[in-house]
Amino acid sequence: MKLIRTAMIAAASLCLAACNGAAAPSIPSSIAASTGAPAPAPATPAATATTAPSPSASALPRLPMGRVVFDRLADSPEGQFLGMYTVGADGVERQVKLPGNPGFAYGVWSTDGRKLLLDSFSDPGGPAVGVIDLATGDFAAINPNGISDGLDCSDWSPDDRTLVCGYGSSANVKDGIYLVDVATGTAKRLTKSPYHDTVGTAGECGGGEGRGVFSPDGRRIAYEQQQCGTGADPSSDETGAIVVMAVDGSARKTVVPFGGVRTHPGGEISWSPNGKLIAFGTQEGELSVVAPDGSGLRQIPTPATANGTRAIGPSWSPDGKWLLVGIGGNGLFDLFVVAADGSGATQLTSTALTEAYTDWGPAAP
Repeated sequence: MKLIRTAMIAAASLCLAACNGAAAPSIPSSIAASTGAPAPAPATPAATATTAPSPSASALPRLPMGRVVFDRLADSPEGQFLGMYTVGADGVERQVKLPGNPGFAYGVWSTDGRKLLLDSFSDPGGPAVGVIDLATGDFAAINPNGISDGLDCSDWSPDDRTLVCGYGSSANVKDGIYLVDVATGTAKRLTKSPYHDTVGTAGECGGGEGRGVFSPDGRRIAYEQQQCGTGADPSSDETGAIVVMAVDGSARKTVVPFGGVRTHPGGEISWSPNGKLIAFGTQEGELSVVAPDGSGLRQIPTPATANGTRAIGPSWSPDGKWLLVGIGGNGLFDLFVVAADGSGATQLTSTALTEAYTDWGPAAP
């Protein structure tokens, strides 16, 4: 979707609030070593996507269950993409070897934990959506029928057969939420976004609709709407809302009004496995939850860090007892695991970088 792709081109980062400028150059290995940042992985053939222990892997705190995937970036959630990583219950960090050498990518676990939905951007090459089988290293590109570019897919249906995606085009006529069949690439449009990318004299805002997630039963979808501001830099006063609708696009209901959800880089929404709560980060940096009917909006307390107290993400654990959330500020965020009531916080990563764009899946098969 354009509201994400614009920032891919500008900052090699997922960004509902698009930014100006070219993608940052690669960090040399010597500099990466001195700063603690992992050097970018070398280009790999398009069909390989295996995992290996990270060169910086160490004994991290153990997850209470399952396996997480996340991105590591320099400076901020919209900084230079340094790689994608997984951590399992063994506490070992592993870098995912991505197909090609993308300037940005993020992953979402399939229901069985065997595959990752990969949404990426390369320059040259442009946007790409596909599926990585982590056991075999196979990568299968998905080319939706009738949509040439600008598609961002953010979640699998519970049966792993369908993706929910956001789309934006330069003409704005196709902007909205789509369902894409994994096997055939058939795309079905669900919404016509009334909000679009906006360019001002001092900046750009990638408005529209995206970041969709399925309910656990596959009958509903929650997604974000982003309305750009009206000033010289329309991203400076952009606002976002969360909408829930039936999987056929009907019965739409705004459950978090405009201004209530984070639209800037690193923001995600996550539907709890029992279907009762939707977790999200607010524009003010709080971790919050709301029921799918819009009731029960409340904040979940999170710990303070040396970098700050702002929360980004989040992602529910498969058992619904925990949340994976980035906490920090000043452009730097570490990952924490917190109980659903905010208690028992455990710091998972500790770097002078940013870890963001997370998903929590089942243990490795």
